[in-house]
Amino acid sequence: MDRTDAEAMAIVFIQTLDLKNIPYQHYGELYNRIAQLRASRTAQGLKTDEFSADLMLACWDGLASDIARREREHNDQLRSRYLPPDPDDDQCPRCFMSFKKPGIEVVPRKGARTCYHKPLTQVFPCGHDLGEHMDSAGGFNRICCPECTPACRNAAANS
Repeated sequence: MDRTDAEAMAIVFIQTLDLKNIPYQHYGELYNRIAQLRASRTAQGLKTDEFSADLMLACWDGLASDIARREREHNDQLRSRYLPPDPDDDQCPRCFMSFKKPGIEVVPRKGARTCYHKPLTQVFPCGHDLGEHMDSAGGFNRICCPECTPACRNAAANS
């Protein structure tokens, strides 16, 4: 078979597979399945079908069910990785651990430390809460407002 014949045959295969809505991402896997089918039939001494678009369509049903099963198993594994939230167990907004258990709080530019489960609405000497002392990158502003005092900056740095 020369190149022009192979290209014409590939176009027919692709058009046939597109008509049946077979995703192009699975063409390689479909080809491998057909090759395995032909090899096993040859090994058993049975008649081996020619490699054709019809054979690809016949093998697609089995492959599609295998792909769907693998996706279900993958989704089940993803779902099982996360514990459902316990409605009786409140979480600290700083460390996301239960208030009943100690947690680790990550502090920007300082590292990690034990979380004492303080509320996020801590008010500083200037009267602003923690959110108003934070910049867009999640760090603390040096001066959040004209009323911000050195005591307020120290409180923000230590929170």
